[in-house]
Amino acid sequence: MTGPSGAIITLNPTETLFPNEPQIIADAVNQAVASVEKGRKDLGKSMRDAHPKAFGCVRGIFTTDPNRPSFSKIGVFAPDTSYRSWVRFSAANPVPQSDTKPDLMGMAIKLTGVPGNKLIDNKNTAQTQDFLNVHFPVFNVANLQEFTGFLKNPLLYLGTHPRAAILATRAFGKKRTDPAETQYWSMAAYAPGSQAVKYTVIPCSAPQTPNPSQKTDNYLTENLIAHLNSRGACYHFMVQVQKDPQSTPVEDPSIEWQQQDSPFVSMATTTPQDKNPLATKYFSDYGFGDVGLSSSPFM
Repeated sequence: MTGPSGAIITLNPTETLFPNEPQIIADAVNQAVASVEKGRKDLGKSMRDAHPKAFGCVRGIFTTDPNRPSFSKIGVFAPDTSYRSWVRFSAANPVPQSDTKPDLMGMAIKLTGVPGNKLIDNKNTAQTQDFLNVHFPVFNVANLQEFTGFLKNPLLYLGTHPRAAILATRAFGKKRTDPAETQYWSMAAYAPGSQAVKYTVIPCSAPQTPNPSQKTDNYLTENLIAHLNSRGACYHFMVQVQKDPQSTPVEDPSIEWQQQDSPFVSMATTTPQDKNPLATKYFSDYGFGDVGLSSSPFM
């Protein structure tokens, strides 16, 4: 299989391709572009197709765990080292909205100073690596084909797909108090080398932020600021390793990998360094000139 920049991608042994997968990918891309264009016309500015609202963005340090298992010492996890990073906390809704409305939270980690070719056109020499995570462990759909159907008409899709509706209800009903005190998951599986894994980011300490009785439109940003100023933050970056195609499938991200089947394995620690997550918020949302903080699992 050939990647976006002509790189040859070796499929994991448990991966399969839909016969029309290139067309499905093209449809998903076109829908994302159309979403951005609609936002530009409605709001007067181009925004991300997903997670446009940032609760905050901070600089951080991402340090590989010296006790990580030998099989995991590949790519960014090969050396015993630390990377400077950006950590962006966000809301998923395509149009920014009040924090009081149901939504998903995201945590994007961008490592810098990462050598090696990447898979995106015009970015194949980028010295970065991104990890995209959401505060729910699974997608509400099983594959990209179903996802494009969901994007075309979400309400109609959920009305005709009960399991997807149940997962969406669980995800959007998940308690949201403090973006810095939340566990995040990659949802989909990735293959660093030949081993398929899922990522998760877990706070180093137990939650302390109370759920506010009176919530403002930006209470999640307010709680994030208070958290970083009072006690900082720290996260364990961990993986689950695929065990078998049934209990830990790579082709169906709507199935959660259970810890009894695949326990979490520590890979690194990431520590935000800034106390003001709003100082770089504009940069994280729109960038300065040609420089912006985009996020992609392929770079």
